[in-house]
Amino acid sequence: MIPQQIAEFLEARRTAYQDLEAYRQIRQALRALDRTDVLPHFEARMRDPDLEVRAQAIEGLTLLFGNDATPTILPWLDDESETVRWVVCGCLHDYGDGRALAGLLERLRRDPDASVRGAAASALGQIGDPAVLPQLFTAWQSDHEEDPLGYTPSGQAGGAISDLLRRWVIRHLQGASPRLFEETTPTGRLEGRVTAEAIPFDEQGRLFHTARYRHLTPSECGYGLSTKMDLVTPLVTPFEVEVVSDDPHCRLGRTFVFQELPDDEETNWAVHTILSAPMRTPDEA
Repeated sequence: MIPQQIAEFLEARRTAYQDLEAYRQIRQALRALDRTDVLPHFEARMRDPDLEVRAQAIEGLTLLFGNDATPTILPWLDDESETVRWVVCGCLHDYGDGRALAGLLERLRRDPDASVRGAAASALGQIGDPAVLPQLFTAWQSDHEEDPLGYTPSGQAGGAISDLLRRWVIRHLQGASPRLFEETTPTGRLEGRVTAEAIPFDEQGRLFHTARYRHLTPSECGYGLSTKMDLVTPLVTPFEVEVVSDDPHCRLGRTFVFQELPDDEETNWAVHTILSAPMRTPDEA
């Protein structure tokens, strides 16, 4: 019975865009079962000789149980197939937690496949532990091998640094929102500072056409993010926060501009990233 339900769930996931309600019902029925009864059947699929079967089972298990699937899928970070390792990194990006850090760091440092190293970097940024900043910095500086789609671990590590630092800032902005906040990391220190409030945008709401940011070059302007989040702060938007991370191996940072979007039904905050804060090793300072 359970193997058949799992097969139906995986097939429904593949065609969910055609019948989302059917997928939700099948998923709900599986989630209602005892997890200890369901896991062995997924694990059997994860040992299948066919890499596509293994990858589909890993993704399905994660979609079913979220980060509760982390301990079960972690061993497959060492799968012989780069496709399977890439899928595991992607699942840990979406649903992982601190239990995945050691395995993802191993993939970032030593995986022979550039796409897996890049996916590991992205997952580490999403998990958001500042302890991995030195390793991300090393990848950002040195790992420029392109994957088949033209992406590099370097580029993905740079994005992961932005993701990690942005998440760190948001945690500290929630509630009282001190203008200066800091945290000791295993190898150094993180400092965040609110440097401006009520920043005037231009008439079209464009950040980089204002007097404050007009001097920036394209290489200093990171990507923007529009998202739905429960950020409650007394700071007057748009406001700017500068973040700097110092440790014996690297000095890096970002500047984030937070803009509230009160009239948008899908998203309520935009966060702009500026790469103008220091990004160098201490020897280069």
